Amino acid sequence: MITYSDNDLMRIEYDATLKAVVYAWKKGNHGMTEEQYKTEMRRALAAVQEYKALTVIAYMVDSEFTVKPQLQDWLNTEVMYQLFPYGCRYVIVVLSQDFIARLSIEQVFEEKTENRVGNMFVGSMEAARVEAAKFLQAA
Repeated sequence: MITYSDNDLMRIEYDATLKAVVYAWKKGNHGMTEEQYKTEMRRALAAVQEYKALTVIAYMVDSEFTVKPQLQDWLNTEVMYQLFPYGCRYVIVVLSQDFIARLSIEQVFEEKTENRVGNMFVGSMEAARVEAAKFLQAA
């Protein structure tokens, strides 16, 4: 694993064996501002672009941040829509333990406008890695 970025809110790594960018929200992000959220998501998107990742694994287990409707729209137009041109074909989400945070992320994918990028929800990082390996074999 190559560490792309690591700060108080998020760790971003690249797993060359899976051709996957893995970003993990850290505990204590409940009070994060929308601007901080956007900054971190732009950083994750930059990693996808730099490594031409086939898959993004979003580890949301420790996230307590609720993605509000206007931010869900921003995710769809500014992040999800850019994944395909950067080479990404799949997003695997390891869901948060926090019900509201989990629901807000599920809503993003229900309303996503970029249908060329597949998505799935799993319950563990191990399951995410298994699915990413399948995607790589199929590519």
